[in-house]
Amino acid sequence: MNRGVWRQAGAAVLFYLCLTSGAVSGQTTLEFSVDPAFAIPVGAFRDNVPENGIGAAVSLATWIRDLPVMVGGELGFLVYGYENSQEPYNTATPDFTVRHTIWNNIMQAHLFVRWLTTRDDLRFFVEGLVGFKYFYTDSHIVNVGYAEGYPIPKSTNLSDHAFSYGVGAGASIRIRKHREETDEGGKHRKERSGLILECGARYLAGSHADYLRKGSVQRVDGDVTYDVYSSRTSVVVPFIGIRWEF
Repeated sequence: MNRGVWRQAGAAVLFYLCLTSGAVSGQTTLEFSVDPAFAIPVGAFRDNVPENGIGAAVSLATWIRDLPVMVGGELGFLVYGYENSQEPYNTATPDFTVRHTIWNNIMQAHLFVRWLTTRDDLRFFVEGLVGFKYFYTDSHIVNVGYAEGYPIPKSTNLSDHAFSYGVGAGASIRIRKHREETDEGGKHRKERSGLILECGARYLAGSHADYLRKGSVQRVDGDVTYDVYSSRTSVVVPFIGIRWEF
């Protein structure tokens, strides 16, 4: 990952700290989730990449006391292209077969501010997000047969990053309340995490980036060429998942 990505990540962390610095003492609960992640390319990005992305995302958020506002961050990993072929390791040992895989990936990290209608069991929300997307294509060679799955070499064919920002909306419903209890002597506190089901969608506009797609890596007569695409990198992200409230 180049220094530009680290600068954007550092700016995002600083933005998050500024948001939460005045609310640390007012923090009431934390909400944590690990959910499936999806990304639907739109615009010029869709013209170049017809496949949707699928993967997983993890997020952490906290409330600001006395305000219907939540701040947090989310990190997601998605695959939008995959190729698998079996071939000789090299021309000198054609009887030694390996599996060659190519993965087109996106890592996206965003901070968000979410405004909610109420803090009752059913809540509707809108949110703003800012962060970055990191595009990278990896090639792997893996043993076939003996020591199946043991990786041999790995290389990154191409990588680039894009600034990302957007808006989202959705709804959440509490399916189990967060509860704190004590025993009869009042000595031991028992806690039960709350569970919240949420769903919605986000539009994440992305700046220009260079990237590969399925079929971009071509090998002809021992030479490797890359069919590189470049465009804005906007996506629509539908989401549904469970949040744990602590």
